Amino acid sequence: MKSLQRQGCYELLQITKFITGNIIGHPSCPYLLNESQKSTRIINNCLSKVSIRTVSTASIHHRKYGTVLLSPIQRTKYFDGHRALLFQQSMQSVKLFSTDTMCKNQSDVKELSKFWTKMFEEEGVSEPQTSAELIIAHALGKKMLHEVPPEYTVDLSTNLVIQELCQRRLQRVPVQYIIGEWDFHDLVLKMKEPVFIPRPETEELADFVCDYIKSNNLQNGKFLDIGCGSGAISLHILNSFKTITGVAIDKHHHACDLTKENARHLGLNKRLNIHQINIFQKDTVEKLQEYLPFDVVISNPPYIPTLDIDNLEPEVERYESRDALNGGKDGLDVVRQILYLAPQFLSVGGQIWLEVYLDEPEMIKELVKENKSIKYLTTLTDFTKRDRFCVLQVQ
Repeated sequence: MKSLQRQGCYELLQITKFITGNIIGHPSCPYLLNESQKSTRIINNCLSKVSIRTVSTASIHHRKYGTVLLSPIQRTKYFDGHRALLFQQSMQSVKLFSTDTMCKNQSDVKELSKFWTKMFEEEGVSEPQTSAELIIAHALGKKMLHEVPPEYTVDLSTNLVIQELCQRRLQRVPVQYIIGEWDFHDLVLKMKEPVFIPRPETEELADFVCDYIKSNNLQNGKFLDIGCGSGAISLHILNSFKTITGVAIDKHHHACDLTKENARHLGLNKRLNIHQINIFQKDTVEKLQEYLPFDVVISNPPYIPTLDIDNLEPEVERYESRDALNGGKDGLDVVRQILYLAPQFLSVGGQIWLEVYLDEPEMIKELVKENKSIKYLTTLTDFTKRDRFCVLQVQ
């Protein structure tokens, strides 16, 4: 047999992944959204019994993709009560997708971008064009779509990968999780669900802190990053100053693991100590004793009031860690604990830099009015001129 690529055929395993992705995301099959794992196992079981191991590009081009697969599947007679009904729904969803929204097997980059942008717009996906372009570029091994000529023809294999990734976007999975990475200033960081995705405002916070470190000659000092997430703030500081050292902590192991992975990938791991620590535990100071005192504490803590969480965009509410968002009743639960611990962490004159919610700087000013150990210095604005960053100092 000639090679699959030369024959224009596609391997069964890859087809299985493609079908499963479309079943899970298909609007006509809401039941399968809750039963996706079961449907995946059933389809894999059935496809493993099919004698036809490939599907030709011609079949896909003529909208026979579902039929070519489903005819042999039906002959397996895989029925067992509840799962039989589920599998029948699965087959129908494949037919619906293959006849209504299947792209041509040969599409150029411009056509694909236009197609998926329209699909995202119709489904209310935020930033539809940017989402489509980033996903297509990623599937083509590029960072940005402008690196690929618009007339470049995308082969069947890559086309199916794009469709699988775009189906995840239709389910409102953030682009950062889909492509597995995101830029933070000049660093490319790996991204994994459910670790919090750094925003442009946090880039500003990191810049403000770097300016403070430089102006106060703290290049040989130490910093503490509370709630490190992907490690974005810490790694930007380490990348900006070749002699500074830092400690990054987070309550979740997946955040610590991702920070470690990003630090190793960027070659900055030797100057960053990473620990899984919950700052609400009584032994927090003891666990960090060997590193004390720090010159600066930085945090982009959870600051969304609990009642506001369910009103966030689906990308945020469904997929990012709720613990990285939920700041309690007034949004300041974690901030209060940071302010309580800061005098034990910092040397006299050491500063605390926080990214907070829009109305919280004034609330924090009130919190520290009677605190003789901490002085509120100033509030800085983000690029939209909103009060977002608080600077305090240990006295």
